[in-house]
Amino acid sequence: MTTVYIDLAEAKAIAFILPLLSTHCPHLRHLVLSLSADDFDLPPLFVPPTLTHLGLYFSERTDPLTLRTIFARVAEIEPSDAHLEVVRLLDPESGAVKKLRKNDPQIWSEGIKKWKARGWIVQDWEGKEIDAEAPWLWLESRVCRYN
Repeated sequence: MTTVYIDLAEAKAIAFILPLLSTHCPHLRHLVLSLSADDFDLPPLFVPPTLTHLGLYFSERTDPLTLRTIFARVAEIEPSDAHLEVVRLLDPESGAVKKLRKNDPQIWSEGIKKWKARGWIVQDWEGKEIDAEAPWLWLESRVCRYN
């Protein structure tokens, strides 16, 4: 198995799931986490060492402070834990990400910059690279494209 999709309703579950994936999925390269809780206190992430791509989907109800915590937890993944190359945000019309980009561009920019500082490529749901410096351009290009 090279790809796993996990819908997390409770943040604590990830602490039990990730070690199981490391043990039972030796060829895992892609992990998609759907973070569906309103208030998500994500514990530290210890991802399988074979992981190269991490996809994140946020609930519509996820607030900016929770997103800040999630951005920080992902940025804390130890280099020795994974060969992570790409972090992809998989929610094209999620109110949470849209609101964050629009209302809290500093949190958005800080999060994206932390991931890019790790050498990771940060992409949108279509695989297009996200620019932390100009989140409004990314937003505007999507708005124009789909209207």
